[in-house]
Amino acid sequence: MQQLIRRGDGGYEHTNRRAGFSATIHADGRVTFRDHVVGGGSVKLFGFDLTGRTPNVPDPTMPSNTLVRPQDLGSLGDDPLVKNGPYGPPPIMLQAGGRIAGVSDLAAVSRRAGAKQRFLDATATLRAKLAADHRRSTERAALVSLESDLRTIWNAADTPASVRREKIFQRWDDCAEVPLGSDGGADADVSPEERARGRVGDRARRRIESWIRAHVPADGKDPFTAAELADMNGRRRSRVRFEPYVVPAAPVEEAPLGPTPAPAKATSPSPSTPR
Repeated sequence: MQQLIRRGDGGYEHTNRRAGFSATIHADGRVTFRDHVVGGGSVKLFGFDLTGRTPNVPDPTMPSNTLVRPQDLGSLGDDPLVKNGPYGPPPIMLQAGGRIAGVSDLAAVSRRAGAKQRFLDATATLRAKLAADHRRSTERAALVSLESDLRTIWNAADTPASVRREKIFQRWDDCAEVPLGSDGGADADVSPEERARGRVGDRARRRIESWIRAHVPADGKDPFTAAELADMNGRRRSRVRFEPYVVPAAPVEEAPLGPTPAPAKATSPSPSTPR
């Protein structure tokens, strides 16, 4: 198991000195890596930086071709490749952090990549839980702030009422839904998190509809018109219709799980039972 240090924000830190990197698992499940740089932190082959940094461009005022002796430059003509070749140090060698190194540096890069992947594999379950917890916390906060957001939209008196109604409809239509299968029914492959997100989206839609009935009633000022509702339902993404002025039926209480116990039968007293 990877050694993790808990952070104050709910995330974790991990350091792998042998592979040369540190990792941060953020509170929302994201991961960022930081490579440990030793001696300058660049690995170059023939003058090109293997770490993705700016390529090594030779200085035209200095001979960078180490195969050419400075005292011989005058007899080499004007061949720029010979005088200032882009390959810097001798071939088959790597320049890493200001020193000359061999293919072991490439092995170190490969070892680091493998260690990072093993870290990701080992922390997959933890990161999934962090992401799910963060998503649920965000959704709860969104539900709490929903009424305030709707009030802000509707109280913008300098915005036409039709635009404000459209913004409220868009908030309603953006609510999440549980994905359906290819046959239009429930998809067995839908994750529990997707189902939970769909349930939160359903609650948000109902809250928006309830808020509309309370603050933008059909018999009040600037209500949703029949033409608007028809247009909005014609382009909605949600599977359910946008009918804010239709009061939904009270939810039916779910029957308890398991068989219903049979009523207890009255028993006659035993002959040996004293009356």
